[in-house]
Amino acid sequence: MPLRQPLPSALPRLLSALLLGAGLVGGAPRPVAPASADEPVIDPDLARELEGEMQSDRAEEQARWEKLSAEWQKLSEDGTPKRLACLKSEDEISRLQGDVIPYRELTRDDFRARQMGEFHPVIAVPGGRPRAHVSVNVVCVGQPHTEALAPGRVVAEMQGLRYVALLDRDGSWWSPEPTPTPELWILRHEQGHFDLAELSARRLNREAADDGARIRGQGATAAAAVADFATRWAQHLTAAHQALEDLEDQYDRETAHGTIPKVQTRWFERIQRELAETRADTP
Repeated sequence: MPLRQPLPSALPRLLSALLLGAGLVGGAPRPVAPASADEPVIDPDLARELEGEMQSDRAEEQARWEKLSAEWQKLSEDGTPKRLACLKSEDEISRLQGDVIPYRELTRDDFRARQMGEFHPVIAVPGGRPRAHVSVNVVCVGQPHTEALAPGRVVAEMQGLRYVALLDRDGSWWSPEPTPTPELWILRHEQGHFDLAELSARRLNREAADDGARIRGQGATAAAAVADFATRWAQHLTAAHQALEDLEDQYDRETAHGTIPKVQTRWFERIQRELAETRADTP
């Protein structure tokens, strides 16, 4: 995004160009074309040199901004978003590594991982082996923005902010081993994890407009403002991630991974009630 901040490094040479063009410094006065009282006269050769330097400054400033911006876009090296990572637009969701889908009702076909992968249960799994697990994320979508409010005062923030719950089907696994537990019951428990991610996204969306204005970075330069923002934004995302993780851990702990029917049913009813209550708030 183009910066609105002036380029202080070019100002001394701009002043020199004005003075040279007016014949006030640098030796004998130079003949200049008539100009209105409101129009400064700039030496043509020096003006071209100055413009080249200003373009170089803009390119360097843009490169610094993109580098700093990448630090708080927070995408992992393999292209898969970490939980509550940020994308520039929802179009980028389709380009993420893996078979990623937005929130909806799950089916058995959505569990496409061939191996169980990394799995750290909060309590021991009854029977000693998980029957299934899902890979869910909540990602934020927004546009980074900087603006110079005054000389030496630049702000950085995220605009157009919203949150989206996602599930990676390539990272979601279903045990091939036979189990006496009905498939629909297992699916119902795993759907609960995706439901909790969706609830987290909806709650975050309630506060998104305020968060975009409240979580601002400030500094004397664009780089300083972005660095300040990156720290504040990382704290916000870490807190949101932890809140979702704690809720999922509570869900697994109280239901014993879905193996206590009465408790699982209470959680199902609670989740459905809260989804209905937050539906009107969904953008």
